[in-house]
Amino acid sequence: VLEHGKPKETLGDEHGEPKAPVDEFDRGAPQTSIEGFLAASRDGDYERAAQYLDLRQLPKREVEKEGPLLAKRLKIVLDRSLWIDVDALSNLPEGYTTDGLPRNRDLVGQIKTPDGGTAQILMQRVPRGDGVPIWKISSATVARIPRLWEYFGSSSMWEWFPPALLDTKIGGLSLAGWIVLTAVVGISALVGFVATWATLIVLSRFRSRFGELLNRFVTGPFRLMV
Repeated sequence: VLEHGKPKETLGDEHGEPKAPVDEFDRGAPQTSIEGFLAASRDGDYERAAQYLDLRQLPKREVEKEGPLLAKRLKIVLDRSLWIDVDALSNLPEGYTTDGLPRNRDLVGQIKTPDGGTAQILMQRVPRGDGVPIWKISSATVARIPRLWEYFGSSSMWEWFPPALLDTKIGGLSLAGWIVLTAVVGISALVGFVATWATLIVLSRFRSRFGELLNRFVTGPFRLMV
């Protein structure tokens, strides 16, 4: 439907700003698209989250299976390696046009990788099935997910936690992180007590005028070190 020579979906609002296209997943602008991806991921709806990925480079037979898995792994990688300032992203349908990036691409953030490089997380404006331009996480970023997963997410432990525990943060650390930290501290303390208890049994077999001093050392500094 045309109005004054423009598609109806892209007419400006009352202030003259271009209007984002109507989209079921609210992918009309980089900001709303990444918000939709994060919201779907927090809800554990990775089939919906996959709608925000540009999966055109995947064979069609793999999209249904691989899309949700890639979305889940990308969310875990982002949780562990990048803080996204959603408010800094463009809420205009054309995105940022003076950021030095190719047209129709916007930068979400950059991840420093262990090999000394960086990986850009990009949004890209792509045609929807009916030709209307919308924003998705770029195919170049999607192609990097397996490598990023090797760097930041290959510990399958995090996949067992529900999204609510990964997304809710206290003091900058997710609830899942606090659970893991508490478990590590608890196991370490148990190992320390067992190790020093065994050490005291061995020392008790040897009479020494330094026995009391050794006991204090084992149950104090040595136990803490263990």
